[in-house]
Amino acid sequence: MKLFGLEFKFNGFDIWHKGNFDPTTKADTSHAHTKANITDFPSSMPANGGTSDTVNFIDSRSVNDLPSGLISRKLSLAFKSRTSVGSPPVGASTTYAYILNIVGWNGSEGSGGWPIQLAVGTEGLAYRQATSASAWGSWIKISNLSDMPTNLSQLTNDSDYITSSGAPVQSVAGRTGVISLTSTDVGLANVNNTSDANKPVSTAQQAALNLKANLASPVFTGTPKSVTPTTADNSTNIATTAFVKAQGYITSAGSGAKIAVATTAPSSPSPGDFWYQVI
Repeated sequence: MKLFGLEFKFNGFDIWHKGNFDPTTKADTSHAHTKANITDFPSSMPANGGTSDTVNFIDSRSVNDLPSGLISRKLSLAFKSRTSVGSPPVGASTTYAYILNIVGWNGSEGSGGWPIQLAVGTEGLAYRQATSASAWGSWIKISNLSDMPTNLSQLTNDSDYITSSGAPVQSVAGRTGVISLTSTDVGLANVNNTSDANKPVSTAQQAALNLKANLASPVFTGTPKSVTPTTADNSTNIATTAFVKAQGYITSAGSGAKIAVATTAPSSPSPGDFWYQVI
């Protein structure tokens, strides 16, 4: 503080008095702020917790990382010599490879799935998966840039593909290419979609129908036959000649019961004959 132009200090610090300094309005040199003390604090964070413009590669080119040494539930990037990580098939002439480590659970035990490494080189992609906490499986090529065609002339049939000359079906009804068949092409020229009510009757069918009698008031020719009712039948069933004969009526053959009217008894009657005596 200054008094009458003179500056007073105590142990190197300015001297204060109530007129020029109030300690209750000042904070300690070592202190903490609460969220309420911060202005312009965002009300929410991005869904991914924030973004970054870049991701750093770890230069561990001579190390073949063990699955158990990778960070659990993280993605990490590493710069590697191809030979140090089992020479992934991403370019035979490439000295280095870029490795993406994918650890969904952890590399110490595989209950959540063992970690996966994706290798990127100058000529393609490959991947491998851990088989234990201390070992990796073999590299498997995903793609090779030189194998990717850039024009139609590069597309050819492999030995496992069927060529047109080797296909089991060469043509249909003498046609090749995009085929649309009609009923004539398969020998069914007379087949159409005529409704049942309008379908014609063939000559043979009509001839067979002509030999049939109508159900109402039928007229029979030749020697029609019927089932013979029982002798005691008293219904509207058709009476055949056999049924009539069984009733004891005289038939043209002369057999069966006879009815005689005479003043004297027949000389040689048969069982069932009737004789009426005239007096």
